[in-house]
Amino acid sequence: AAGESAGGHLAAAAALVPGFEDGAHVDVSSMPNALALFNPAVVLSPVEGRPVLLSEEKVADIRARCAGRPQEISPYHFIRAGLPPSILFHGTKDEAVPFPTIELFAQSMSAAGNHCELKSYEGQPHGFFNPGRGQGEPREEANRCFHRTIRELDAFFVSLGYLTPTDKPPVLAAKKLSEFQPLAGRGQTLIVNAPGGAFTLIDESYNANPLSMAAGFRSLGARPLPATGGRRIVVLTDMLELGDQSEALHKGLAGPIEAAGLDLVHAAGPEMKRLYEDLPGSRQGLWRETAAELAAEAAMLVGPGDIVMVKGSNGSKASLVAKALAALGGAA
Repeated sequence: AAGESAGGHLAAAAALVPGFEDGAHVDVSSMPNALALFNPAVVLSPVEGRPVLLSEEKVADIRARCAGRPQEISPYHFIRAGLPPSILFHGTKDEAVPFPTIELFAQSMSAAGNHCELKSYEGQPHGFFNPGRGQGEPREEANRCFHRTIRELDAFFVSLGYLTPTDKPPVLAAKKLSEFQPLAGRGQTLIVNAPGGAFTLIDESYNANPLSMAAGFRSLGARPLPATGGRRIVVLTDMLELGDQSEALHKGLAGPIEAAGLDLVHAAGPEMKRLYEDLPGSRQGLWRETAAELAAEAAMLVGPGDIVMVKGSNGSKASLVAKALAALGGAA
């Protein structure tokens, strides 16, 4: 079983969390033969004796998204002997899944007598292994990390006897994957040649939660602006399925926006209005009731040299804004 981030949690849970051997087809075990986990969420609840492992903010966010019962699906809390061999890939600067949680998981797996390898990537953020991410040197670094993880994963499977070692050069597929462009809604970056001047569009419109929002703000804040000037702008639509924590979690985005030093916030939706009204006037752009209304004013959202990120839950239609911005000019 393999997965990345939340998918990594799902893969780990299939092996560690009990209760999957009930029901139909009990003659077929749900236990995978091996685990390949890329920046997985494996500690979902506080750990006794490690009070600073997860921040109070992160604990509250996880609890809100797990119906108040995160420990029931926290892989770390079910570590025991006899688990499948595993390999973990993680950046030491992961802003979504703290690196110390992965270190603890790997150490505890080994202490229980399980085969567990941790491949740490110094200074790398969440999703560092995605080929084609970013532009220029960041893109090249992502490609290098991708190839390194593939080599280490191959060596892991060879050690388990699942692959036969070969002296042949890497297959062409690996090169093609390194040239892969992020998909629309999942980090696709475009240079939009609008009539008034070009701007950069980062399309993160497919999914959103408080952690990914904060990570996106930090990433945007770290992007250098053109020498000719520009602004770092976010266009946000509602985060959905947050239950009774929705108001607090939307308002809570103001802190990460401030910390990232973003210049302007445009927003759509009743939940994002809560955030919008808490922002200082200098940071308030446009707010509209729906994403469609905001998309209709796309030309008012951005100017020459700006770097604008569109982010929101798929159900709140952030993609409408991303498409309207891209339509302002040709994309290169």
